Order: sequence, then structure tokens, then C-alpha cells
Amino acid sequence: MTIFHKLVSRFLISPEKKNEIGFCTDLDDILRDDGKVTLKIDGNKITLDLSNLHERRYAACLSTSLRYPQYDIDNLLMAKFVRKGDRILDGGANIGLTALHFLHFGASFVECVEALPWLAERIREIDDIRISVTEAALSKRSDGFVDIAISKTHNQGSTYDSSVIAKFSHIFGDDIKFLTTPTITIDSLTSGPFDIWKLDVEGAEIDVVNGALQSLKDCPPRVIFTEFWDERVHKFASVVSASHPVAYRAGITKDNYQLELLDMKTFEKNSEVFFPISPTYVFLREDCKEI
Repeated sequence: MTIFHKLVSRFLISPEKKNEIGFCTDLDDILRDDGKVTLKIDGNKITLDLSNLHERRYAACLSTSLRYPQYDIDNLLMAKFVRKGDRILDGGANIGLTALHFLHFGASFVECVEALPWLAERIREIDDIRISVTEAALSKRSDGFVDIAISKTHNQGSTYDSSVIAKFSHIFGDDIKFLTTPTITIDSLTSGPFDIWKLDVEGAEIDVVNGALQSLKDCPPRVIFTEFWDERVHKFASVVSASHPVAYRAGITKDNYQLELLDMKTFEKNSEVFFPISPTYVFLREDCKEI
């Protein structure tokens, strides 16, 4: 057993409460913050960089039964909506961890679109034929280029959206570094159509769906998962309303740690009963609205 695993196991369960399940964030001060750890998900290996706080937390969750709402929300949504054999579009795929979870829940194929070369390479290192990697930024047109601001504090949050840069300026620093990367549309992806779209594209969501209008018309996915930090969620909902008229805000309840889907207004009125996570939304086709 590695030092990392020993450390997590030691602090997982308190002697007084044998059945208590803790939160991985409770271990932030004691988890290793350097080196790497390689873990398995259904036989696939993924290497996590412990210098990144969120990857340390992922490692803790994968190694134990610790809870992490920001991480668990994706798995709860997958458990509910993924069907065996589904083809998935993972937009903003990061290191490929989400792709592995999609496969775990029954997906047969995941198209990972990731703009940053060093993250795309980490996905390729997983080396599973069910995972394809497209190294580009999802946007409203193909064969173009965008300048992506690179997050300096961790490997998440990089964006070409100016409002996101302004809102989360602390992760970019005063001297913002940019990377020019090619763009691609959902409509132009030859591996489609897809049953589920997961769009974690840091402010580019409106551009992305405007580059997917033909797909939304001809072969709309059953479900779209996405995040929004501002009122643009309403514009997104308007763009996809013809194909996906049903919209929910997703959360994990504090009392029993269960996934709950509510309409946006109801969620806002009851937000105190949910764990704080990135605002997560689910858009469904009319024929899939029964949840």
C-alpha cells in the first residue's frame, strides 16, 4: 500500500463513529501535495498529479468511500441518465477521468474534446479504444482559432471567454498567458451523433450550441449536462428549447446525499438544502422528460 493510500485510510473513519462517511475536503491539510499516483477504474489506469488540489481529492475519492460533492454530482447524473451502449460527447474533457466514469456506467464510446495539448495527451495515455481525443476548442465554427487564457492555479478553468476571465481572475493572475488553439463544432464531429453531451467549456456554452444547430435539429442527444455561473443559462435554454424543452438544476441534498433535479426557480428558493457545487444543469428532450 502506498503512503498516499495509508494516509487516506488512516483518516477515513473516526474511532468513535465506525460508520461515518467523511468528505475528502476534510483531508486537504494532510494529503500529499507532490508526486503522482496511478489508480484503476474498471481496469483502465489513470495517473493523477497530486500537485493539483482537485486531483488529490479525486485520488482520495477513488481510493476510499469519501464524499466530494463537486466530483460526485457527475457520477450521480451518469448513474441516472447513462444507458448501456451510449455514445458520449465529453466537451472540455480535462484529464479523461469523466470519460472513464461514463464508460463505467455503460457508455460504449466517448469523444473527448480538449483544447489544451498537455491535457489531451493525458487522455491519450489512458489508451482505451473506446475513448477518442479531439485536440481543439468546441466553438461556433470549425477551422478557426481562439486564444485561450491558461489557468495558473490548477489545470481546470482555462477559457477564451472574457467574462469568465474577469470573474475568476485569481486563477489567471495579472500576467495572463494565452494559447492559440483550433476550433471545432459539434456539427463537424464525424464520431457523432451522441446520446449525451457533457459540456464543461468554461463560458463557451452559447458558442458551442450555436455550432451544433444541425445536430440539435437532426439528431439531438437525449441529455445535455452543462454548468453556468451566470444568467447565460437562460439564453442557452432558449437556443436548445426546440429540441430540449425540459430544464433542471441538479444538486446533492445535505440530509441524505441524494441527487435531486428541480426547475431553476424552485432550486434557487431551496438552495440551502444542497451542497455548494458549480451550478449544474440538465436539459432533456421532451420524450425523455420522465425522471
